[in-house]
This record gives sequence, C-alpha cells and structure tokens, in this order.
Amino acid sequence: MEILTTEKKEEMKSCLTKFPTTDDPIAVIPTVGCLMRYEIYNHHPCHPIESFFLKGPLYINPKLFDGSFVFTEEQTETLKNWEGKVIEDCRRFIEKAVLSESWFPEIGDYKPGMPIDGIELAVEKITSDSDFIKSVYEQIYDEITKIRDEKWPNASIIDDTWILYRYHQMHLLSSVQYIKKYGKRIISDIAKYIINYRLDVDYCVIGSLVDGLLTKDNEMACLYTLLCPDKCLIKE
Repeated sequence: MEILTTEKKEEMKSCLTKFPTTDDPIAVIPTVGCLMRYEIYNHHPCHPIESFFLKGPLYINPKLFDGSFVFTEEQTETLKNWEGKVIEDCRRFIEKAVLSESWFPEIGDYKPGMPIDGIELAVEKITSDSDFIKSVYEQIYDEITKIRDEKWPNASIIDDTWILYRYHQMHLLSSVQYIKKYGKRIISDIAKYIINYRLDVDYCVIGSLVDGLLTKDNEMACLYTLLCPDKCLIKE
C-alpha cells in the first residue's frame, strides 16, 4: 500500500521492477493486526510465519512497471481510506509513545540533546528482559479486558515466537526511540517521516518473525538490529 500511494511514479517503478515478472514473485503476509487477532482467538503463536502467507497465484500488474496503470475510483477511495487510517494510527502511536515513560523511570526528565544513559538502559531492558515485556503485556491486557470481552493468551505462554510479544516489544522500543529524538512532546503535525516511521515499526514486527530484513532505511535498520541482533539485515 505504501508503494501504491506514492506520488512519485518513478519511485514506484524503481521499486516494482526489482521483482520478477513471473507468477508468485512475492510472498504476501497478513497485516500485524490480522496476525495478532489470530493469536488472541486461538491462543497459539503465528509460528512458523510461512504457514500464514496468503495463497496465490499472485502477480504484479505489468502496467505498474511502466507507470501506465490507472486506479479505478473504488481503488482510489480504498487507498485514500487507508492513508486516513495510517495518519490516525500515527497520532495514537505518538500519544502512547509519550505515555510509555511510566514504564521507564530511568529516562527521568530526559530531553533531546541530554546524555542518553537512561535511554540506553531502557533499550537494554526492552531487548533483553522478557519478564519486563510480559509484565507490560499483562498490564495492557488487564486494561483491555475492562472495555472488551476478550481473553488474551496468558503472559506465561508467550515468547518471542509470538507476534503479540514482538508487537509489544517493538512498540516499547520505538517509543523510547521516539522520546530520544523528540522528547515527551506530542507532535500534532503528522509529517511524512512520522508516517514512514510508524509503518516501519510494523515491518520490523513482521521481520522479527522471519529470517531477516532488507531495507535502505537507517532508522528501520537500527530498530531491527536492536530487536533481532542475531538475524540477517541486508542494507542495499
């Protein structure tokens, strides 16, 4: 969707021409939300993730390669609605990022430009302390059950093979990185780089369940390396 909504057709063409023009040139993975719902309803991890790939045959419309594809009104409306949801999701992400400081007393009164010792301690906690991730998961689950009749998997059975675990771990990590860069202020103007950052968070969540990640984006590479230091990262 991110490729299809770009206004720079040359960028779309450059990206898509990297794929072969054969059937099933790519594996399509459901959204993070879909995978999380599966785990919530079935109390079972989305593992191995390959078993959740959407079934083909899949192919890329040849007109997308040369920029001659014209979206229908329905497709244009779908893309517009998706962009609106992404912007709203970015607002919620920023609000949650600022509020997440309650889990990290080591950050204290940090402001951008100050020594990052507390930030580094918070990152270490997120990436190496599974009990901490599970405790945050339990707190969030307890709050959700107050407003929705959902029975989430018990924290004792989840680990880093679950998308529920990786989702909370990644969002905590990206929240701390947000505070490192912007402090504890809520940015009301949702610029493109914030949208890209929020989308990258979901890509990293999915990437944490596969063997590696391919990206040119430095921030995305940094998040993935912190989250999955033993997995393959290709930057090209």
